[in-house]
Amino acid sequence: MRRRSAGLGSVLTGGALSVALTGCLTYQAHVMSGDSGQVVIQYSGDVRLTLPLARQFCAQYERLPELRDSDPDSVTYACVAPQQTRPTINGGLNPKLTLITDLLPAMSL
Repeated sequence: MRRRSAGLGSVLTGGALSVALTGCLTYQAHVMSGDSGQVVIQYSGDVRLTLPLARQFCAQYERLPELRDSDPDSVTYACVAPQQTRPTINGGLNPKLTLITDLLPAMSL
């Protein structure tokens, strides 16, 4: 009886550890800093996945995001008034800057 309970304790501890580590391995983009003029978002993976978060942040100032700069772990969007935005493609990314993001996968994001 004693052996069985020790085995059960190991299984439960291992399962709890697996669940805890799974939570650590999932990563979501988050706002590092921002104001009515810009937002800086920390991310991992595809920079295009930060756009919904930038839209949500800029919307609180009744503005739209425009990609300004990115590096392997953060991206900066300008929050601009709707009448100041430039024509866009690809779901809101500026076409000129989208070409830069096309080069990023070659850098092993």
